[in-house]
Amino acid sequence: DSWCWSTFKMGLGPSLACVECSQGRKGRRSIAMEELIRKRDAINSKKKEGTPIFLNVYDILSANYSSVRLTGVGIYHTGVQVYNEEYSYAGHRHTESTGLKITNPRDTTWIHDAVFREVIPMGTTLLSKAEIRQRFEELKSQFYGPSYNVLQRNCNHFTKAFLERIGVEMPFPKFITIASRNAGHCRGCLPKVFTEDLRDQ
Repeated sequence: DSWCWSTFKMGLGPSLACVECSQGRKGRRSIAMEELIRKRDAINSKKKEGTPIFLNVYDILSANYSSVRLTGVGIYHTGVQVYNEEYSYAGHRHTESTGLKITNPRDTTWIHDAVFREVIPMGTTLLSKAEIRQRFEELKSQFYGPSYNVLQRNCNHFTKAFLERIGVEMPFPKFITIASRNAGHCRGCLPKVFTEDLRDQ
């Protein structure tokens, strides 16, 4: 059979026109047409549904598994998982460089005292992987490693900002940020490790 170039470029095989002009029997044309329609519908369905986005949540302190967790208050690390990559933020004192990272989903080897807790579905995105990466790059200058601040600029502030940047409309889970919100009310009585950027400690 001949091949229609416009359809071939989309990876759908012979076009309907090519099937019609082929020398095969009617049954063969019918099968080819049905297969083409199925492929087209599958592609359209995927575009409509989008790519799933997940918020991966980690317990940071072992205390989260004891009495602290029972009160509904805990200290958590979060990362955004999309296209089988996880985007997150961590502080460091090395240089004035970004603290944003791209890792394999649920990789805790670089997070001190972190244990995976749960995954929260956050909807879907119609953005491509390249577009996701571009929005991630746009946030790098806002989240330098030395500017990490436990109360004002931590990993959860990044994931919330990143989810908004890629168009997620679902609200950010409140239990994740309740500890930093409550601590913010008594900044004057907290050690500097909680109130100052890493570069100033």
